[in-house]
Amino acid sequence: EHVSWDNFNEINIEHIMPQSYEANWEKEMENYLGEKVLTEDERNRAQKIIINTLGNLTILKEAKNSALQNDSWNKKQGRYETGSFSEQEISKEQNWDKKAIWKRGCKMLDFMANMVDGLSFSEEQKKKLLFVSDKYFIEEESSKE
Repeated sequence: EHVSWDNFNEINIEHIMPQSYEANWEKEMENYLGEKVLTEDERNRAQKIIINTLGNLTILKEAKNSALQNDSWNKKQGRYETGSFSEQEISKEQNWDKKAIWKRGCKMLDFMANMVDGLSFSEEQKKKLLFVSDKYFIEEESSKE
């Protein structure tokens, strides 16, 4: 009831961990980046990867997206609880961190595979699609969690 083809023009793609994360998401970003030894260019690339990977994206009505923008996880989580099915699923996560983002990305790929006959993803393909590597994202996490 919150998101449909009838209100398609009112829908935006939302970055759950926002593109401008510095004000409210510095801790989450540092937890993600802090364990890696990266050059400045690699650090910038890693930030873009975690923010723009499939698992960190959702769709929201334009008004809610505008209202939430760069809010903290606690504020977003509370607002997501009453939203679309996708928002409600996201709101169940205690923290919005690399593990939650990876898990959601895998769940979205599994959903796509279930919806399209003949489409499937191996673990290696999931890692490639979700930008998993020792350098940039998650070290050997399993999508089966």
